[in-house]
Amino acid sequence: MPKIIQVGMDKVTVGFENGSLKDYERGACSGFIPQMGMQVEIYEDGGRAVIVQAGGAPRGPFAQGAAQDAGFSDARFNAASGDRGDHNVSQLAYCVLALLLGGLGIHKFYAGHIGLGILYLLFCWTGIPAVIALVEFILAIIKKPDAHGRIEA
Repeated sequence: MPKIIQVGMDKVTVGFENGSLKDYERGACSGFIPQMGMQVEIYEDGGRAVIVQAGGAPRGPFAQGAAQDAGFSDARFNAASGDRGDHNVSQLAYCVLALLLGGLGIHKFYAGHIGLGILYLLFCWTGIPAVIALVEFILAIIKKPDAHGRIEA
């Protein structure tokens, strides 16, 4: 059974029974926060991979269910824990922020793209971030949300 060997900011290293290692994007971890030593199952299709925790539902204080029980939404819990995840955000909130405060990059901060948010703030006086935010607003409006009204930003 594959096991998580190392957890970084952007990637997870998985060790296999034959002794080989493979790096995956941290966003490939579905429904759990990766921790060292955790046994996982990996599903790959071409260039895409999904990693799920082996043995059923996640357990422990850092499981997403624990975050929801504590009153946190997934996005707030992931941001508080430093997990960048896959940047799924509420379509409505993202669009409103992009339209009204996009020139300042607030929608980028909301989506977890802190570096881009800072870049937008640095160049807000030029008006260029406002134009880009308008385009991002249009693109976000036409994206099809999932069952929970969330889009990948």
